[in-house]
Amino acid sequence: MSMKFLKTVAGAAVSSLWEKVSGNVVVKDTSANVGIGTDDPDDSRLYITQDSASNPVLTLLDTDAIAYDFVFPDTNTLKITCAGGADRTFELNNSAGGVFNLKTDGNLVIGTAGKGIDFSAQTPAAGMTAELLDHYECGTFTPVIADASTGGNTGSGTVVGLYTRIGRVVNFSMSLSLINTSGMTAGNVIYFRGLPFTASSSVNGFPQSALIHTVTFSDDYVVGRVNGNDTLIILQEMDSGAVWGSLTVAAISSGASYIYVQGSYPI
Repeated sequence: MSMKFLKTVAGAAVSSLWEKVSGNVVVKDTSANVGIGTDDPDDSRLYITQDSASNPVLTLLDTDAIAYDFVFPDTNTLKITCAGGADRTFELNNSAGGVFNLKTDGNLVIGTAGKGIDFSAQTPAAGMTAELLDHYECGTFTPVIADASTGGNTGSGTVVGLYTRIGRVVNFSMSLSLINTSGMTAGNVIYFRGLPFTASSSVNGFPQSALIHTVTFSDDYVVGRVNGNDTLIILQEMDSGAVWGSLTVAAISSGASYIYVQGSYPI
């Protein structure tokens, strides 16, 4: 690959445009453009062309002689790679303040599981255990109506589950319509299994809001509960000054009951 120092004004002598000063190559004419691998640097002050998809178009070495290669592996990609064995940091520094804008018509991709956005520059609360946002996803799940936490008998109905996970928090909505309890044991607690992630074991349960229709209970109100270290929901009825109880299969009017549960829980 050759280096050519070209002046955009036709007819100028190339030798008059650059010189060696204190070991540095200097372009003397401020109107000159530099072309590497091309004799037509167009309007760019520095214009470099790549000779093949496997060769870097530019390589920079740090003080440890670690190479940072700028490669165009295809016509749509600029890839910056580091050949060193140790971890290296790529930093865009705007320490004077202002705004850093990342504009793209595509997606920002986290290429390694467990990596994400690090918020460790902030001042955390005393109980902080993590400052890395490393997970996002959303999707669906299928709730299972059952008379046992595992195994047992299952019911049917029109069931829909939606969820969004951000970091360690799962937000979900669950809809169960026209619940059919045929074949289930009436005296058993009714469970709604199948949450997409296992809840944290840090506490025994996490309360959720519940909207119910044609469900029989004796206390004042009903809330949903995601059991700790599990992927299921139970409905608990409560009254002032009383111990809570769990709704059983018998509380459901088979073929007529509707139950909607919405909330969130940590994992």
